[in-house]
Amino acid sequence: MLTRLADTIVALATPGSRAPRAVVRMSGPDALACAARCCRFESCDFLTIKSSRAVAGEFQLSGLGRPVPCQVLVWPGTQSYTRQPSVEFHLPGSPAIANAVVAELCQAGSRLAAPGEFTLRAFLAGRLDLTQAEAVLGVIDAVSQKQLAIALQQMAGGLAQPLHQLHDDLLDLLSELEAGLDFADEDIAFISRSDAAQRVARVQSQVDALARQLSDRGDARVVPRVALRGPPNVGKSSLMNALIGATTSLVANQPGTTRDFVARTVVLGGVECRLVDTAGLDERLTGSGNAESIDARSQQVARTQQQQAELVLDCAEAPRREWGSVEHDPREGDSSMRDARILRVWTKIDLATALPASGYPTSARTGYGIKELQAAIANRLAGPTRSADDTELPILAGTAARCAEALRRVAEGLTRCQRLIHDQGGEELIAAELRAVLDDLGQLTGSVVTDDILDRIFSKFCIGK
Repeated sequence: MLTRLADTIVALATPGSRAPRAVVRMSGPDALACAARCCRFESCDFLTIKSSRAVAGEFQLSGLGRPVPCQVLVWPGTQSYTRQPSVEFHLPGSPAIANAVVAELCQAGSRLAAPGEFTLRAFLAGRLDLTQAEAVLGVIDAVSQKQLAIALQQMAGGLAQPLHQLHDDLLDLLSELEAGLDFADEDIAFISRSDAAQRVARVQSQVDALARQLSDRGDARVVPRVALRGPPNVGKSSLMNALIGATTSLVANQPGTTRDFVARTVVLGGVECRLVDTAGLDERLTGSGNAESIDARSQQVARTQQQQAELVLDCAEAPRREWGSVEHDPREGDSSMRDARILRVWTKIDLATALPASGYPTSARTGYGIKELQAAIANRLAGPTRSADDTELPILAGTAARCAEALRRVAEGLTRCQRLIHDQGGEELIAAELRAVLDDLGQLTGSVVTDDILDRIFSKFCIGK
């Protein structure tokens, strides 16, 4: 892609399905000329437009008896996303029309864009750095509100700004050290060793904090598991179907319907999770008999899934008598019920005569309490709300994976700088280490980058972005 930056590219920027509107995006030196070859503009001379504006036009499609009305947004200079002349066609949302427009523009002198080529051009033009470019992909791939919020914060510079600040701090230190080297014969000290050590230590503490956050984010795409547990025929499968809003688990009146586990990835309350329906727990099936029987193995699978889950919905059927006579949960003495990973859920509440004082009463048949349980699951998985002075940075999992190795080298380089400073090493050696650290730090933001890294990142994009 790097060898074809002078090409004019075009792609459909909206999904290729029916919608009220479709957007076709074009960028490159000949974008306005290609648009003028295919469109008629009665209200202006399109090729002489000097500033960004929207104009009405009619797209002339070959083989179509009448032109297609469209609104055309034009950026004739460097104000566009790619900092190249750019044009967007806003058309009726017919896939056939949108695809025909793309084909017509290709015949007029443009070519179909490669995946991520628009964002790659924006990156190369300095419109955004590499962390922000990755955030564009994060916005596209987000399946929960939390992932979307992180991607939007990173795209807005939430990660880029502190990285650039670290780079500037080290660059200032390097410039003072090298200035001292230039005047070494005149015995002029631009910075003391103690001051240099303090400044390197300050940067190193920030790098260490960032490394911890990258480590935490490295497995962010591992979706948390939520397991349903309880005795046979308590209504776990029906509850799972109600939480998902679709039939995924087989439901029957006889106990033991679920032998293996059934798992589905869903978004509840804006939080992505993987619901796991497990076999009903029955001590009689594991306490005696053949350990290799299908019943015993299903019990072991169920317990394994529950142990691996970040959250367990402990299900019990609501007693079918007055709640006033139930002074406490009969399972309250179970030590495992005090696990913070567990939410107590009452099923079949539509058959009870009153609501419980604790836990989450639900009815898969009527839908009672399902939204409240979904919200509780989301709140528990999301964790505590961060305080206003929390300095945690928005970091996408993909960015964390790419940056981990470069950040490790940055930390090691800073450690070597500190050792040289304390061991009275030559300032030229300290400066050389700092230059290497700056190169490694530049790989995080993309100021130092290779073609294979760019191709690996931007090839993950969809066409039109």
